[in-house]
Amino acid sequence: MAINTSALIFCDNIGIEADLRNCCTLDDQSSPACRQIFADDSTVFTQGCNGTCVEYCRKRRYLYSSLREDLAIVGNGQAPVRHHNTCSNVPQLSRLLSQGALSPEISTKVQKFIPQEITEVEKRDITFALTDCLTATCEHARNRSICGYKCSGVNLIGNDNFPNLQGMNECINALCTGDYDSLPFADDDIVGIGVFSSYILQCVLVVLFCFVFIFHDRTRTKKSKHQNHDAYGPVDQKDEEKGKKEDVKSHREIFAEVLEQLHLAQCFFSGSLQIASLCQGIFSSTDLLFTFLLIPLATNGALPVVFTYFLLFRWNRADLGITIHTILCWLLSTIVYWTLYEHLIPFNHDLKRDNLRYRAYQQFFFKLSAIQACGDYSALAVCPGSTFNVGRDAISSSSRNLRVLTPIIWSFATFCFAILLAVQLIPKIRSFGNKILHNPVIYWLFILCFLAGMGIQLSLLSIGTSLKMMDPMDWSFGQIVAVIVWIPIVWQWAYVEFTARWPGETSQSEEGQMQ
Repeated sequence: MAINTSALIFCDNIGIEADLRNCCTLDDQSSPACRQIFADDSTVFTQGCNGTCVEYCRKRRYLYSSLREDLAIVGNGQAPVRHHNTCSNVPQLSRLLSQGALSPEISTKVQKFIPQEITEVEKRDITFALTDCLTATCEHARNRSICGYKCSGVNLIGNDNFPNLQGMNECINALCTGDYDSLPFADDDIVGIGVFSSYILQCVLVVLFCFVFIFHDRTRTKKSKHQNHDAYGPVDQKDEEKGKKEDVKSHREIFAEVLEQLHLAQCFFSGSLQIASLCQGIFSSTDLLFTFLLIPLATNGALPVVFTYFLLFRWNRADLGITIHTILCWLLSTIVYWTLYEHLIPFNHDLKRDNLRYRAYQQFFFKLSAIQACGDYSALAVCPGSTFNVGRDAISSSSRNLRVLTPIIWSFATFCFAILLAVQLIPKIRSFGNKILHNPVIYWLFILCFLAGMGIQLSLLSIGTSLKMMDPMDWSFGQIVAVIVWIPIVWQWAYVEFTARWPGETSQSEEGQMQ
């Protein structure tokens, strides 16, 4: 239903439906809507603009901020809804008040909070504070077509440079009901499609190397038994030299060297990620956006790294240098993980009902869509009622996985790493520990638990996709670099295998290049 916006005095619940509802108009100032909005016990102005509307309505942080956006578990998120709704009507009320167009009852009520004369600068500041944020939010949305015209300046601002209430209603309703289309994608440095693929590729490579390791380990064990050697100790140097003469360089030795390179690459890659995470201000605030995105990366710096360390330990290749790299990587991952996990602990104890948890978890989307034009807050915080319910099931499932599964991943990785370090660094238990760890039952138990953990870790990394946080088409320069960081490991493996099998052809090729 079309409304003559010039005849409007005040509209409540802006954005809750596609058309304006519950409006007080000039031609019927005694209507139920007018009596409700301007009643003596009404909180429209006392809570909507703290009683001094012109002062507060010019402040963008006041319009869009709330305790829930800052602290997640505190507040109900209604402050920006009330503030934006009331302030959207202030310029129009001021004009009607100065024109004497309001009834005595309404005029008396309004004069307590809005002066008769507002300067043009004040009117302009209020209008731009209300509209710039909405326009910028639409420009940052992943699908601008849902709000392009509705949130444009042409539709939001009337000819008199006052907010167009009908346009404001259309824009807010489009953003609040646009689901994921209203949101921007997450920071591609953290969960871009290439970066995400790199995390997945790391886990896939570790699992692949595990299966190759099992193959070589079984072959080695059979040969050791056949030659009456200790099946679980290092192969004798003379036997290694015989093997090299027979086969130039054994596949196992080549693979062991590449496994070392993969492990060190993981330590450098994951360690760098943890240092970058520590630089995101994770100690100072409860930011569920960083919590959801960075916790899987923290556990990715623990489990896969400890897994490859266990494989190297099995073959007695976990020397002091590799051990130190692993300790540093695990330590950084642990600091990041528990710092972030601390933000989730209140959700287990303080919020018992699902609707309260979801309301708190909405901070994730508010942080994702926060922009400077809104005072570093989100325009989606002004969505009235239950119009903004994006990702309710997905975010509840993801939060449950983070709260329940990640402690299991970290605890298992830490338990295994502690055992390996004790056997590696404490001489008194080294002999006994080696026998225990090289026991076939213990060995296969470790392998199966690690593989199960890697499956869980992959599911945690998929949180970025389940929450639809990445643009699958955004293969920028940095995203490509993030993927190819693992290619040299596989390339080195293939190259060394080739040169070991056909050394003559390689040397002839090098001689030809020198000539």
